[in-house]
Amino acid sequence: VTSLVQLALVHTMEMLLASQPLRLLAVGIVALLLPFAGAGGAALSDSSPSVSVGVGVVHVTTACPGFEIIYRGIANAPTALGNVSVETAGACCAACLANANCTAWTWHPPTAVLEPRVCWLMPAPAEPHGANGTVVSGIPPSPPPPPSPPPGPPPTPIPPPDQPPALGFRPNIVFVLTDDQDTTQDSMLAMPKTRALFGLDPGGEQGCAGGGACFNLSRAYVVTPICCPSRSSYLSGKYTHNHQTLQNGEAQGCAAGTWVDSIEPRTYPAYLATAGYRTAFFGKYLNQYGGTVASPISHIPPGWNNWTGLKGNSAYYNYKLSIDGVEEAHGDDYATDYLTDLVANRSVAWLEAELPGATPTHPVLTVVHTPSPHHPAIPAPQYMNSFSNLTAPRTPTWNHISPDKHTWLSTLSPMNSNVTEYSDHLWRRRLRSLQSVDDMVARHFAAVTAAGAMDRTVFVYTSDHGYHSGQWGVPYCKMLPYEEDVRVPMFVRIPKGSIYGRGAGGAATIIQSPVLSIDLAPTLLDLAGYTAAAMDGRSFLPLFKASTGSVTGDHVDITQDRAFLVEYWPIPHSGEDVQVTTRGLDGWCTDPDVLKTDCPILPITVDSVNNTYACVRTLLPSSGTDTLFCLFWDGNGWDNNFPRTPAASNFVEFYDLETDPWQLTNRASALNTSALARHTAQL
Repeated sequence: VTSLVQLALVHTMEMLLASQPLRLLAVGIVALLLPFAGAGGAALSDSSPSVSVGVGVVHVTTACPGFEIIYRGIANAPTALGNVSVETAGACCAACLANANCTAWTWHPPTAVLEPRVCWLMPAPAEPHGANGTVVSGIPPSPPPPPSPPPGPPPTPIPPPDQPPALGFRPNIVFVLTDDQDTTQDSMLAMPKTRALFGLDPGGEQGCAGGGACFNLSRAYVVTPICCPSRSSYLSGKYTHNHQTLQNGEAQGCAAGTWVDSIEPRTYPAYLATAGYRTAFFGKYLNQYGGTVASPISHIPPGWNNWTGLKGNSAYYNYKLSIDGVEEAHGDDYATDYLTDLVANRSVAWLEAELPGATPTHPVLTVVHTPSPHHPAIPAPQYMNSFSNLTAPRTPTWNHISPDKHTWLSTLSPMNSNVTEYSDHLWRRRLRSLQSVDDMVARHFAAVTAAGAMDRTVFVYTSDHGYHSGQWGVPYCKMLPYEEDVRVPMFVRIPKGSIYGRGAGGAATIIQSPVLSIDLAPTLLDLAGYTAAAMDGRSFLPLFKASTGSVTGDHVDITQDRAFLVEYWPIPHSGEDVQVTTRGLDGWCTDPDVLKTDCPILPITVDSVNNTYACVRTLLPSSGTDTLFCLFWDGNGWDNNFPRTPAASNFVEFYDLETDPWQLTNRASALNTSALARHTAQL
């Protein structure tokens, strides 16, 4: 992990330093990456940064030649010893080490507002005074880590399975992934058939379909809440900084570069194909698929026997597909082109054709990635007027402006009535588009039932990330580290008769332990008989085994504690303001069910650089602990010419979700210095 992060740091610096206007940004990006780039495998006592705290800023000193990570808004800043003019950051760090009273430093390259190069030296902190928030000193700087090795050779061929399949046989697998589906804003309201088939309605007439055992993974999270990085994590079982698909753009690795060269050949379909599965894919793959040099429309990703991949991002009409590497264009006729129904029709036809010949030696893997309910969430004609009298849920975070959050959110204004109406309109469209997904899931279950294959088929349903609809004053979008955007629905149906299928046929069992997007690939490998040693995630199948008694319709009495990373790397845009706006989306002005004479101006996150963050979520069901600690590349030193002035810094957010489940109050100011250092070291 360390080597890959260091390599990413080097490549990022090379790219940014090639451009004069972006050189200052490079300093900030290195500062954000440094918490990940300590000496690999070293004990924390040997590699933790030095920490000093005062009013206004907290300084974490790294080894020379390094960059200081500055936290603001926590405690009082000590008075500087003074400043000197030096040519490099390394010289600044060396000047600090040469001064017996200096334990922290910051160096600024020359800019239009700060000439010449300036090195500020900070004094040694006072001794700790206990709980009153005064300063605490840390350990001396560690030596710099060794240089990263060059990239290795292409991956070796995938070996055959190395362990017995988890169920005792290799099951057929039907996996549905939606696009942008939330759990906090009633998205499952639109999916009564899916709820019934997975046994999600307590007291409902139908339990888990086909007498199987169903599970509701109620604490399922993604590790990056944006499409291409999250989908890459589902496929590879790796964190974003490890698979190096940092964003939705080709330059950021989406369907390009490291992904195509070394990660894609080791995704779960490649393993399952090696294990003997007949595999088929239908729908949206990665946002840049079909449009990059490394991943043109003729490219069939490794592991797929039958390939129906969408070119580009989610669409409903007027798109192109790759049919086993051959382009197929579509227009705007509902009967032949509506993408959700098209992938439903073709995946059902595949199941009907393949299931009769499927065996435990050669089972079937069917994967469907729907466009729904991704923006613009175009519904099928028969669902155009559903939910007309409903509005998006007014959760405690709805239209809530938080001045204690990072710059992008804290500077927003509440939505006005026009923007609120738009947000509700889009929320209704999202539900309407999910009704077609609900029909598709029911057809999948019906096809498997008709083939007599329910006793040997696993069903999985989830989303690539969550969504917000008016929360935090943002009318729609994702990309934030809060519950609305990182928590997703996840349901699993296991055949009866296995150790995971005891007590089958009843209501779904609720799984309280945290499960991540990076766990999906290891779980599918576990079903096929593989140990997922090279993946960051882990199989969640063991959570389905109760230690005593039946698990049907109850909480499993096995809980697993977990701390995990949530990270987001935006695409910086020159001249971008902190409130990124857009207008005129979805035909809002001319949509027949909303008569408007003008389109509202909508603030949305897009890829604002001050929404760059890395967070550690600590979720410990055994002790009732649930916290979120985040560092945002943020600051007051923003200018419209980009990049930011040297006043930019890392902003800290900390939430205790046991007492504040909606993350309304940033409690970073209550962290003492040792807690801050501990969370930073963990991150």
